[in-house]
Amino acid sequence: EARRIAEEADRADMVIIGYHNLALNLAAADYLDEAVVEARAGLRAARDIGLERRSGPDLSALAGDALTRLGRISEADEAVREGLALDPRGRGTVYLSIVCARLASIRGDFAEADERRAEIDLASLDPDVALRVRSALHRLNTEDGTTLLVTSHDMNEVERLCERVVFLQHGR
Repeated sequence: EARRIAEEADRADMVIIGYHNLALNLAAADYLDEAVVEARAGLRAARDIGLERRSGPDLSALAGDALTRLGRISEADEAVREGLALDPRGRGTVYLSIVCARLASIRGDFAEADERRAEIDLASLDPDVALRVRSALHRLNTEDGTTLLVTSHDMNEVERLCERVVFLQHGR
């Protein structure tokens, strides 16, 4: 009986892993709407078989990430809140935390983004969102006097955001 239960658990895990991998591959290929559909289907399947707490946060992160890339920010917020609710600590997985931080930076809530310890990768944002983030960073620096540490290979980006520049070569 124990062996049968273990085999069923393994099959259930494989089903959820299948949804997760399909959604991840669709997102990587920029089939974002389809990635959202598969991530949500995986979350429903995880609920049905009792794996929601273990697999739900990453599936929610996948949906939230794809929705963010689609510019559907309120839906992305809802997806990550759902994922965070599945974690008794309210922190979620690393992936979910990064998606939360990205959403916080899009909303201009840099305190939350900093709390999540995630980098704000302007290069990965849509141009209009990146412009809003840049503007918010500029305001944070000029109006609040907050010092920003920017690391970038994009000299145009550095020129737009920074008053002083330091170059590193070979880690020095």
